[in-house]
Amino acid sequence: MSCFGLPLTYTEDLFLNQFPQNDYFYFSIKKGLTTHANLWADVVHSMFDKLYLMIEVIGLTYSYPGSQPLTFPDISCNKGNTHLILGKSGCGKTTLLHLMAGLLKPESGIVEIAGSDISQLSGAGLDKFRGKKIGIVFQQPHFLEALTVQENLILAQKLAGEKTDQGKVNQLLDHLGIGSKKDKKPSELSAGEQQRAAIARALVNSPELLLADEPTSALDDENCNAVVKILSELAIENNSALVIVTHDTRLKNIFPNQTILA
Repeated sequence: MSCFGLPLTYTEDLFLNQFPQNDYFYFSIKKGLTTHANLWADVVHSMFDKLYLMIEVIGLTYSYPGSQPLTFPDISCNKGNTHLILGKSGCGKTTLLHLMAGLLKPESGIVEIAGSDISQLSGAGLDKFRGKKIGIVFQQPHFLEALTVQENLILAQKLAGEKTDQGKVNQLLDHLGIGSKKDKKPSELSAGEQQRAAIARALVNSPELLLADEPTSALDDENCNAVVKILSELAIENNSALVIVTHDTRLKNIFPNQTILA
C-alpha cells in the first residue's frame, strides 16, 4: 500500500519523526496506522493541502452603501498554482480582489493568506503584511510619475520594509524585457511596457500571493498571450499563488482552475 506514490512505511516515518520517540506512543500510532491505512492517507493529504495552501476565501460577503450585498463563492489556491475568476462587468470581480488584498474589509467571512486571517489585521500591521505577502497588478497602473520606473520599484521595497536591492530591481526589469527603460518615467512607456513595469512592481518583494485585475482585457491576442506567459512563469519561479480576475474569456481555455461569478 502506498500514499502519494510512496510506501506507506515511508510516510509513516515522515509523520512519526515529528514526535518524541516514546515507545508506547510509537507503538500505538504504528498500530493505528497499520489498521487504518486509508485514514492515514487522508491525514497526510490534509497535511499537504494545508502546507501548500496559500489563500482561502470562505463565506465572504460585502455591501456598498445602498446596494444589494455581494456574496462570493469559496475559493482556494495553492502555492505555484493559478486560479482564474471570470465574470461580466459589475459582478464584483474587482471587489473580490480588493477583499483578497485587504484593501476592503468584508462584512462577513474569512480571507486567509499563508495561514493568517487578514480580516483580523488593521492599520500598519495590515500594510506591512500586504507589502511582504501580496503583490497586486491593478487594472490601471498607479505609478508616481515624478519617479523613474526603477525608483518606483525601489519605493515598493521601502514601503514593504524590505532592504532596497537595486540589483534585484534591474534583474526583474531585464527579465521582463524593459531593462532599458529603467530610467524612464512611466508616462514615457508604451501601454504594454507600463503593464510589464506594473508586473515587476508587484513581484519585486517576491510575494507569496499575486493578484491581477484584468491584466489582459485591453490587449490584443499577441500581447495577451505574452502577459499570461509572464505572469504564469514568474508565479511558478517564485512559488507564488496567482489569482487573476477578468472578463476576458480568452483565458478560459488556459487555466483549468476557475470560478465564475454570476
